Amino acid sequence: ADDSVRTRLNDRFDAWTALARAEWRPRPGLRASLRGDVFAKAQGLPGRGATPALGTRLAFARSLSVAEIERAGEGPVPRATLRLSADRSRSRFRDLRLPDRGELGFGRHDTDDRAGADALALSLAWARPAEWLALEGVLSLRRETADPHDAAAAVTDPPRSRRDARGATARVQLRTPGGRLVLHAARRWDRVSDRLAPAGGTAAEVARELDSPQLGARLALGRGLEARANWARASRAPEFVELFGDQASVTGNPQLVPESAENRDAGLAWRGRWRGHEGALEYARYRSDARDLVVFVRNSANTVRARNFGRALIRGEEWTARLELPGRLLLSAAWSWQSAINLGPLPEFYVGKRLPGRPTRQGTARLEWRPGRPCGLRAAAELQGIGDNVLDPYNLQAVPARTLVGASLSVTPLALPLRLTLEGRNLGDDRAADVGGFPLPGRSVYVACTWRDLSERRAP
Repeated sequence: ADDSVRTRLNDRFDAWTALARAEWRPRPGLRASLRGDVFAKAQGLPGRGATPALGTRLAFARSLSVAEIERAGEGPVPRATLRLSADRSRSRFRDLRLPDRGELGFGRHDTDDRAGADALALSLAWARPAEWLALEGVLSLRRETADPHDAAAAVTDPPRSRRDARGATARVQLRTPGGRLVLHAARRWDRVSDRLAPAGGTAAEVARELDSPQLGARLALGRGLEARANWARASRAPEFVELFGDQASVTGNPQLVPESAENRDAGLAWRGRWRGHEGALEYARYRSDARDLVVFVRNSANTVRARNFGRALIRGEEWTARLELPGRLLLSAAWSWQSAINLGPLPEFYVGKRLPGRPTRQGTARLEWRPGRPCGLRAAAELQGIGDNVLDPYNLQAVPARTLVGASLSVTPLALPLRLTLEGRNLGDDRAADVGGFPLPGRSVYVACTWRDLSERRAP
């Protein structure tokens, strides 16, 4: 009788986002756009145990800017797209309340970490140089940097870590007359040069070349039914958040190596009309044979850490549906089943166990009512379910399954390009946890305001 339910302390969360986008069309076939996205949050970090941390704080800010210029193409003239992006983030974390140790269990910290990424990409696409052919080529450059700083650490701050990546992609698509059969082939080459300097570790320079081919086919069977199949061999270098950690709950692992996988999937899709209402159904079955797969594993009671798994087999099925129903109702649903097994080879006692962080089942269903009048009314109800999940390679720590209910109501008042939305999540007030084992908010209410001016204004 000593257990009790209490309100979580040090669990306040303040966040805001801003998104702005502008588009300019100086003449037909030429478009320039600029988009800016800013996100910031400040919160306490109480941990996940029965004894909460009371003095831990986290502040995170991120800005993403994207500029794009596109020129339309036709026939032998390709569609050309030039894209430039800049990503900046800053994470500040404090755990100094106790003089000899951190409340979250991994030491005293006063961090001010900064990260950035700049990317440039040029794409040339020939949509129809011939009726049976489509081509595309992409060249890309990317530079990422990480500047960690910890005023409370016993070691000096490491120098800046940097990654330079160059990539090229080629795609070709063949189709029979009428588009009954479509064949797709693509290949991506990447050269990644890392200059990594982890805190307290030895700086290392390494260059890697990654090769990722893929093939696909789509066959129309008639009556809106088509068959699809894909194959790919993909490689991916560890991301900086996996190498260096981020936002206090992720501990970096600079020893990670690139992961690779051979992926296959096949399925059926249907799109058509039923009694005057449109609908779409899709089914796919997939398999992935992975090597050195990067998986987040529980590192302490309050943190996770990415690590490589030698071999893994991931299989699953996916169903999706979108149906128009009488009475201006729209039903959309998705369900997936997945088996993710560690094949070793070492350590032997992990072989045959489930991979952490991958629930076996996940499903969503949403029913939306769009009567339109008055005021552009929309109402929706949503059901989300996720199966149980494990946190450690030996499968001793588990997160139970959860089912959450939500609803929303939105209107466009006064015939303005303005939409107001009221949304409720976890209306059953279930005490659920996410796939990492951390408590989710209880019953929550959100208010959103969206302004979207789609009118076209012509210069005099």
